[in-house]
Order: sequence, then C-alpha cells, then structure tokens
Amino acid sequence: MSSSLVVYTKSLLVGGFIIGLGYGLMKITTPNTEDWYAKLSPDLKEQINSPETRKKNELIMEVLRRTAKSDKPVYDPRQIMEEIKKEEEMKKR
Repeated sequence: MSSSLVVYTKSLLVGGFIIGLGYGLMKITTPNTEDWYAKLSPDLKEQINSPETRKKNELIMEVLRRTAKSDKPVYDPRQIMEEIKKEEEMKKR
C-alpha cells in the first residue's frame, strides 16, 4: 500500500512540474498585445487600423450580438446577415 502511495505522489509531483513548466514557458515566450503590435511593419499596422477593417470588425460584432439575442444557431448567421443588409439598404434610401 505504501509503495503505491509513493508512486502516486511521484506521479502527481512530476505531472505538476510538467504543467508548471509548460505554463511558465508559455508566459515567457508569448508576447503581449502591445509588444506584438510594436513589432509589426508599418504596412500591416496601416492595414489593421484601416476603416475597412474597422467596418468588417463592427459587422462581425453586430452579427455576434444579434445571434446571441436570437434563438437561431450561432454557426448559421446567414439570416442575420441578410437582415443587416436589408437594414443598410433601407438606410441608404
């Protein structure tokens, strides 16, 4: 009985060490958002900050908001996209 307890204890310690090592390596090697953005080339920064990209992101967020409020499945946002397009057409008129 005591030998199995030793084996379980060693297994837990080694497993905890491996998990801790993996987490530590992830924290050390993963840059934060500001560092990542600072390393981008000016062309990519311009592309990220462009009005077109901002408009696409706003559209995606609007689809997500409406999908969350509706009872329709999240993986099929076509109906919501059609509703948004109809609303935009109505605004243009």
